[in-house]
Amino acid sequence: MQMINDLNRTMLTGHVGADAEQRSETAPVTFNVATSDRWVDDKNQRQSRTDWHPVAVFGNLGKYAANLKNRERV
Repeated sequence: MQMINDLNRTMLTGHVGADAEQRSETAPVTFNVATSDRWVDDKNQRQSRTDWHPVAVFGNLGKYAANLKNRERV
């Protein structure tokens, strides 16, 4: 059986909520990404919602992610 390579791949565009953390050299790099949605409702009122997404990065990409700082756009 062939493994699907991007079964768990997700693309998020938003802002980092706090500096990325790595608890040990072998642990994944973790951080949160905020995504926002804005719209006008039926009563012509502007609405917005921010969702927070926890992210864990492993391997070589973790070396890059370890340098992410608060409020950076990713």
